[in-house]
Amino acid sequence: MEDYDPIESISILAPNSTDLRHIPGGFYRITQHDIAAKLSKCSPEASCLGRVKIAGQWDLLYDLETFVVQKSQPIDIPTQMLRLMSRQAILEVIDPKNCRTCKGRGWMPIEAKIVPCEACHGGKYRYSEEHRARNCGVSRRQWRQVWEGRFIPVLTVAWSFESNLRNVFI
Repeated sequence: MEDYDPIESISILAPNSTDLRHIPGGFYRITQHDIAAKLSKCSPEASCLGRVKIAGQWDLLYDLETFVVQKSQPIDIPTQMLRLMSRQAILEVIDPKNCRTCKGRGWMPIEAKIVPCEACHGGKYRYSEEHRARNCGVSRRQWRQVWEGRFIPVLTVAWSFESNLRNVFI
């Protein structure tokens, strides 16, 4: 996420936040210390996700996968496949492929009208079944028949870490 400035990183985590750069007398700089203080107030899983997502500490990705595996605890998924699914879920949470023009809403307010976003044509970009299957090392057909339903709880665990992280930054 090296093309984001720290304020934009915070706005990704807390989309309801106000951009204080345009308010007279407001804070216009968020330092790494501000972000570190916020990360220390959330759960270890959410903090780990924040450090990977905001600070780019990719060496913590394995620890984050371990957190997702521990919280998922599905019985019928082999350990190796669960690790691959966890990594895919984490990558989807880190980069949800939201349109940067409309911030994933799919629409833009223009002159008191709601107009579909021209950049993403009214919807955010999504991960396809084929992309998920390829990253987990199975065929698309096998993904759809066997693994897709088992992936949703793993993805839900990863998104719960994101939700915890957002709640701390609000």
